[in-house]
Amino acid sequence: MGRKVCERISRSVIPTIYGFVDDVKSRPVPINAAYSTGELKLHQDLVYYSSPPGMQALFCLKFDKDIEGGESIFSDMFHIAETFRKQHPEDFKVLATVPATLDTIHYKRAFPVHMKVKRPMFTLNDYGDLTGVRYQPHHLGPLQVNDEFIEPFYAAYKKFYALTNNWPYTVLFTSVLKGGGGG
Repeated sequence: MGRKVCERISRSVIPTIYGFVDDVKSRPVPINAAYSTGELKLHQDLVYYSSPPGMQALFCLKFDKDIEGGESIFSDMFHIAETFRKQHPEDFKVLATVPATLDTIHYKRAFPVHMKVKRPMFTLNDYGDLTGVRYQPHHLGPLQVNDEFIEPFYAAYKKFYALTNNWPYTVLFTSVLKGGGGG
């Protein structure tokens, strides 16, 4: 049903490495942080794609009212990045020019994958306007750049990471589809 809802929004629904539909639930041996019981801070999914999806739909079908946590966090990454540009213009330039390595390695699965992309965290157009943000701490791999860029990148990244984790303008909620067994 979730896929049908998405197809009403867009006719170009495409699968990810997880297929069209994937049950995200904690597992004894998680293949990534989403399948663990750990807290996930503000992040974006699928940043290791050459062209990440413009939209991803997540549906909570069942929620145990006795469990603490499980909320979804939403925020405007463009607003965070533009605030970062105003507060730290030199660090913003670093994250807009030095390519981060974003990867995912899942060999122990039905269809093994090893995906890697090298892109700056911030994408700018020819006018200097922000047109894209890639931010997923769990998938930040080792930088593959000249040594001179390593320390400036991590210094800038540390500031941006702190800003995203202290961002006051977030929406936090728990949702369950009607009839999904939760409350």
